[in-house]
Amino acid sequence: MDMKKLWSAIGGMLLLLASASSVSGPSVLALSELKISGFMSAVGSISNNETSYSRTAQINDEIDFGRETMLGLQIDAKLMDKLIFTTQLLADRDPDNYSLQADWIFAKYTFNQVSSIKAGRIRSPVFMVSEFIEVGITYPWVRPPAEVYGLLPLNSVNGVEFRMNVPVLDSNLYLQGVMGNSELDTSLVSISGKSRISANKVLGVNALWSTDNHNFRIGYIISRLDIFDTALATLQNLFAAGDLSGTAPLLIEALRFEFITLGMDFSFGNISGMLEHVRRKVGEPINAKQYGSYLMLQYALGKYHPHITYAIADSIGFSSINADQKSVTVGVKYELSYSAVLKLDYLHIGSLKETPGFFLSAPTEKDSASIVSVALDLVF
Repeated sequence: MDMKKLWSAIGGMLLLLASASSVSGPSVLALSELKISGFMSAVGSISNNETSYSRTAQINDEIDFGRETMLGLQIDAKLMDKLIFTTQLLADRDPDNYSLQADWIFAKYTFNQVSSIKAGRIRSPVFMVSEFIEVGITYPWVRPPAEVYGLLPLNSVNGVEFRMNVPVLDSNLYLQGVMGNSELDTSLVSISGKSRISANKVLGVNALWSTDNHNFRIGYIISRLDIFDTALATLQNLFAAGDLSGTAPLLIEALRFEFITLGMDFSFGNISGMLEHVRRKVGEPINAKQYGSYLMLQYALGKYHPHITYAIADSIGFSSINADQKSVTVGVKYELSYSAVLKLDYLHIGSLKETPGFFLSAPTEKDSASIVSVALDLVF
């Protein structure tokens, strides 16, 4: 684990903060118009299987405290009465070195109390925790279920988003529309070499109905993908395990991609829960359909929040990008304070239909794994 890289990234963030707080003069923002917040996750994991699980986490039988550890800062600058600039900076490990990157960077203009528009790099608004997926304190697990969240490599869009808030009796209906494009480039490396996906003509819609005890969400994204790689086998990693990068000849052009999500969360006294179901459809020449679902139940016992989750990813037909598996997660979240939580998860994974699931490759010894993870999540 290269801790020097992490501290260099943290130093860059602190330098940015110092610069923002020391600038003065009539041509710059006053400090009162600048809001700075942050979050951090320190994660350690170990598996009983030597084959690495999850391309981003790469969990195996050697304990690691660096690959999922990350630090983030969000800066909101009020430029005008209705215009706000927002950027979210992340220092994380991708995959072997710590780097600093802008996860969000957009301008938001608020027309009135019910409508606004964003332009820039924005999150794909499809999951229940899409907009705060990097802020671990906001959900019970150490990491969200891969059977759902691992099926969409399109994490952000460079474009515009229009949002409306429509009051409905004692509830609110939030409507979002997104359009743009995305270059899914990271330093992750596939089996056959480096890869890249170019997502063009991205169109997405999302609706969230929010009440006091329930939230219901439906989302839809459609895009045309250009795949750059050297072998079709690499698509297994592209779609199942995250975004990949590199340069290579164009392999597939204008591949149709559709993603539909349904989700809800609820709370009744000490009992709360969340469930999501997704469908991913990839057109010709791959012609693959993948489904993913999970159900999480949680019980509040003072500062302790034990929870259990069952998740499954299944496909129709055979395709090189299938990632079929099922898992059970049992864990507990302990509230250290209003801004800090400690988590412990036990995750048991079993593969389906003889696919590697979300392992980096087919396990050599056994097609299942038990993973123990601990995390400290902070906001400040």
